[in-house]
Amino acid sequence: MSPAKEEVEPTPGVEELTSFPFTTFREFRDAHREGRCYLAVDRSVALSWAYGGHKYSTQSLSFFVILLSAVPYFAVLGFAVYSVLSKSWLLLLAIPAFVLAYLFFHPIVRFAGGVHSVPIWLSVLGFIWGVLSEWTGLMAITGVLLVIWLSHLAVDKWTTSRFTRVLTEHEDFLCTAWRTRGMAIQFEDGRMLFGVSLEERAARNRERRHSLKEKGQP
Repeated sequence: MSPAKEEVEPTPGVEELTSFPFTTFREFRDAHREGRCYLAVDRSVALSWAYGGHKYSTQSLSFFVILLSAVPYFAVLGFAVYSVLSKSWLLLLAIPAFVLAYLFFHPIVRFAGGVHSVPIWLSVLGFIWGVLSEWTGLMAITGVLLVIWLSHLAVDKWTTSRFTRVLTEHEDFLCTAWRTRGMAIQFEDGRMLFGVSLEERAARNRERRHSLKEKGQP
């Protein structure tokens, strides 16, 4: 006698999502493929998904992202070793700048428009000037800065592109991202829709504050 098959609950589809602009997953995929809508992905969510090995994320992807993220640390370590071996002790004073660059060059910190790109362009110009003038110290400092920027850029592009592809291939994953505001849909006319409306978000915040007050928390 064959064992009884386990009953699997059907996965909720896009038709059950709040404020989702398409009636079926196929309709959404067609619109995305034809360029009638675009996915705006939360970079921090995509990065967390790639790091943590969550659903539809592979171990190879996690390993590659971790390896790319570690490149700036190896670059700074190599810079420190070069400074010590060449006895260029003053170069070590640039290490705090690398820490600031690691934070400032991250794509998530894209604020004030062009302000974010100013130190990047200065690093590019400084590296070119160091090469032309054979100024090894300047090449070393700006080279590390560029490695930090390129590493962040590669991780961001890699994770968001993989995250976006999974969203367009798996309906259950799309539904989860929509409910948790891990993504938004932008149309050609500039309209952007999120999984939770501002009114729903305000209502949830009020409920959360009310719950905290009942528990005696500030």
